[in-house]
Amino acid sequence: MKKVLFILLFTVSQLAVFAQTEEQKKDLDLFKDLYKVEGSDVVFTKVLENIPGTKDEIYTNVLNYMAVAYKSANDVIQQKDKDAGVVIGKGNFDVLKDGNIFTTTTYNCNHTIRMDIKENRVRVMLSVNEYNVSIKDSKTTDRFDVKITETYPIVEKTKYNKKNYAKVFINLCLTVNKIFNNIESSLKNESTITSSNDW
Repeated sequence: MKKVLFILLFTVSQLAVFAQTEEQKKDLDLFKDLYKVEGSDVVFTKVLENIPGTKDEIYTNVLNYMAVAYKSANDVIQQKDKDAGVVIGKGNFDVLKDGNIFTTTTYNCNHTIRMDIKENRVRVMLSVNEYNVSIKDSKTTDRFDVKITETYPIVEKTKYNKKNYAKVFINLCLTVNKIFNNIESSLKNESTITSSNDW
């Protein structure tokens, strides 16, 4: 009887650790229209409307945003074409830092960001494909990469660490959404950047 009770308690505790919560399901549902899977990438897209300025002015403001947001536009921007209205860059952002008294686990993502510019509109596409995971304890640090398309919620029926990867993916969506909002705010608050000789 004790053996059966132990197995039952162990099974329930494992389900509690790995099952996603109802709150996580609701959060994931909120973000389902923000991204789509394209091959091995998860691509987040948002079209920003009512951006002030001409196409050329918006292009300049996009470059200025990249320089400020990423500290160095030269290191980040991979391609820019003023006539086509395209700016493509690469960067890295923090997704989640989690831990307990023994270990700290950090999830980061390398990403590619593309901005397509038209009159009064900018389409922002941000692509990610791996979590860069770092697990640190008092003595060692382990680093490895995990394909996002091989984890929950992209792989719906996964049994491996579902609750944890739901939490990480929700934080990824929140981070990307914050980036989109920052870009929109920056482009709407900066009309054209002009130089002044009176400073």
